[in-house]
Order: sequence, then C-alpha cells, then structure tokens
Amino acid sequence: MNAVLIDIRTMQRVALAVKPAGFNAFTVDMLALVWPLFCDIVYAIAGIDFIFRGLPLMRLLKHRLQALRHYLLLTATLLIFSCQPANEPPLRIGANVWVGYEVLFLARELDLYLYNTVSLKELSASTESMRAFWQGQLDIVALTLDEFLRLSEQVDDLQILLVTNISDGADKIISQPEITDLSELKGKRVAVEENTVGSYMLYHALQKAGLNINDLVIIPSTINQHLQLMQSNSADAVVTFEPIAYKLQQLGFKNLLDSSQIEGKIVDVLVSRKTLINERPEAVSQLIDVYWQAHNVLVNDPQKAYPIIAQRLNIDSSALPAIFQQLIMPDKAMNTALLSTDLTAIIDDTGKFLMKQGLLKKQPDANALLGGTGR
Repeated sequence: MNAVLIDIRTMQRVALAVKPAGFNAFTVDMLALVWPLFCDIVYAIAGIDFIFRGLPLMRLLKHRLQALRHYLLLTATLLIFSCQPANEPPLRIGANVWVGYEVLFLARELDLYLYNTVSLKELSASTESMRAFWQGQLDIVALTLDEFLRLSEQVDDLQILLVTNISDGADKIISQPEITDLSELKGKRVAVEENTVGSYMLYHALQKAGLNINDLVIIPSTINQHLQLMQSNSADAVVTFEPIAYKLQQLGFKNLLDSSQIEGKIVDVLVSRKTLINERPEAVSQLIDVYWQAHNVLVNDPQKAYPIIAQRLNIDSSALPAIFQQLIMPDKAMNTALLSTDLTAIIDDTGKFLMKQGLLKKQPDANALLGGTGR
C-alpha cells in the first residue's frame, strides 16, 4: 500500500508540474482519486486469491500489479504531455483599471482560465495599453471604441472580439466644489488623458457647453494621476472614470457631467489582430467562453463577485451596485446583436465625430473592423 501512495503522490507531482492547457485543478484531483480506487480493487482481488490459493499466487499477483502500476503511471504521464499544445504561449491580454474590464480579472480570481492559457496584465493608462499592443507586447487589448478606431489607423488588421460594456454614466468630468456648471470651465485647468476616451468625452462636453478646446488650459495626465491632481488643487477639473470618479466624489469633488448626458456612446471592446484570431482560433474561443462564465457570476451572483472586484479596485463593495448601474454589461445575445448590426452605426457616428474634431484621419470601415465575430 505504501507503493500505491508513492505512485499517487508521483502522479500529482507530474500533473501539477506540467499542468497543461485543458488540465485544471479538478482534472488533477480526479487523476489522483481514480488511481487509488483502481489499486484497491486489484488488491482486493489479490487478497481473495491469497485466501484460497496460498502465498505464492499472492506474490505473483503483487509482482504483476507492480508492473501494471508502473505501466499505468507512464501512460498517465504521456497523456498529460500529449494534451499540451506544442509551444503555444499564453494569450497576453492587457487592460487599464476600469470597472467595465473587471470581468477579465474576475475570471482570473475565480480560477476560470485554464493553466498557462492567459497572461493578464493590468496597465496604468489607456495610452499604455495602446502602446503595448502596437509594439506587439499584447495579443488582445481592452479599449474604448474611439481608442480602438484611432489604433486601427496604426494597425491595419484589427478586429473586435466582443463588447465588454457601454458607459451610461461611469465616465465623468469631476470638478472642484466651487465649479457648478460646464460653462465655468472656461479658462480653467482641466486634466485629461489625451488621445483616449478622455478626449472623446471632453470634446462632447465642450460641444454641449458651447466652448472649444482653446478655452481651456489642458493638463495632459493619466488616470492614475487624477486623484493627486485634484487633492493638491493642481487641476480645476479632471475627465475621468470609475472607480477614480467614485473616490473623488467621496472626497467632496463635484460631478459636472457624465456619459449618460452626452450624445455619443462610450463603448468598450476587446480587440485583437485578425492574424492571431486566424492562427489561434481555439485559444481565442476558449477565452471568450471563460469571459462569459465570469460575466454570469457577476450578473447572477454579485454577492460572490463584488467583494473580489472591490478588493482589486480598493473600494468598499457596497459602492459597486451603484457603480455598475452606470454601465450596460451586454450579455451574449446583446453582443451578437451589437457585432452583427448595431455597432456598425455606432462606429460610423463615432468615426464622424472624431474626424470632425481632428482626432481621426479617415472614416473607419465598420464591416472590416467587426469581421463577422458575433458570438
């Protein structure tokens, strides 16, 4: 029996050391459970033979069992190795801190990604995400639609995989308490991350207030700087988003405008290169399946999801219901509709607006960017 226990531990060590794509902790545990059960059955048969036929047969059976045990151990080891795709690296996925991207990180915390299939990287700003993708450091990146359209002018084979969320109030312009109207921003210092959704939001706000960009003193900044800029009174307002907007409002700063009040839609998407989608369709499909598993946990079991998300975002979990009410989190059916038809008009409208503001050089081809990826 000691030999059996040694073999069980050996199997566990081999499986955990290799742990290929397709093998999660449940699979490894099942291998460890089935093996001793098999050995118990064979030993029981051998014991019966010993009672009725004597010690020599028992010794013979034990020798044969030992040979069989080594054979099955070798077979299991080869099976584990054969499940590992040859030299296939994990998908490198990048996203900045934004509550609408938390499904990706929730999947990781719930251990839904199969071992070594995904490398999830949190980046400090949207510009950093775009740069990392453009430089080939990421395979898949989470961006707003306007950021995606601007990136598509630099990378010519982009395709949208899915829509993660639509902002319905979660993007905000937050001001010092004494500023109570958008028109009062004239001549004021406004912090914004340029060439990202911040610029898109700001241009819509200026249009609404009857101002132009030259009426402001722009402070180029990234999302991770917004708290410090406002607390130190180095900016009169920031163009920001959740969870930073929530933290600023908790400190007493004022919400001047949010994304539910502008004409354009702020849509977030998961994006990759068509070449990668064509070369690794199973890996991409598996990623999307896991995304929907985590999405279902968020929607159907928020009491499980919220504490995990709150800890990552460093906010109180009691704040998350109100924050998520400012987001539309499309399910699979809504994603199919968006990718099939609805997003085409949104891409066209966003493209026209960006061109008018000088943020895009040419009108994007919506059909090429969608690529028939509805799932």
